[in-house]
Amino acid sequence: MQTPIQIHQSDGIDAVPVCTVNVRVAVLAERLGFTLDAWEEDGMGPATGFLCRLSDGLVTYTEEFAHAVEHLKAQGPTFYVSVEALRARGVAATVSTIQHAIGLDDNHVDWRQSDTFLQMLGDRIKPG
Repeated sequence: MQTPIQIHQSDGIDAVPVCTVNVRVAVLAERLGFTLDAWEEDGMGPATGFLCRLSDGLVTYTEEFAHAVEHLKAQGPTFYVSVEALRARGVAATVSTIQHAIGLDDNHVDWRQSDTFLQMLGDRIKPG
């Protein structure tokens, strides 16, 4: 497994959620040797996360909201990828790529995006 590389800015990808995991973002960042970014999201409160490029080139954006952990029983962050990447790879392959790169198995995935969502994306968002 090649280690993902942390990046600190992107070209403003149009990101969509692809999965939520039950390992806290701080644990993932430490495991990967990443520095956590922290910010305030309007209407959502404090958040932490990171942006990284996986060995196959997939860029993922990861965020965890304190409110979700404290009040909504979230156990970890949500991973986001670009619409184009999700459309090109499909949900199952994208989640599998993230799991393998980050060192997680199926037991660590609390939620994954539906194929129905991907089909809806295809109907509503046309490639640019």
